[in-house]
Amino acid sequence: MAIFSYLDGQDILLTSLLSDNGSMELQAIIKGTMCTHCREWLSQPGASPEVLEYQSVITANAIFGLIQHWLITGKRQTPVELAEIVAQLKFIG
Repeated sequence: MAIFSYLDGQDILLTSLLSDNGSMELQAIIKGTMCTHCREWLSQPGASPEVLEYQSVITANAIFGLIQHWLITGKRQTPVELAEIVAQLKFIG
């Protein structure tokens, strides 16, 4: 939820930077950082490194896309509501 709260206060700048016509370099940095955090978060003993890598990429890109959608559609949910939605999502069956 902390990331959604931070983004909530920076929406004008970030909506521009994270849009399809925004800064691809910044987006790549953010996605890379998110992927690293997702890898740590998703890590389980005995997990295949290849599966963990791809699961981290999928999760990071899904959350990044969700953030873009939230900003572009006018942040109809509060950061708390958005975090609750994310907690209910299933990325992989």
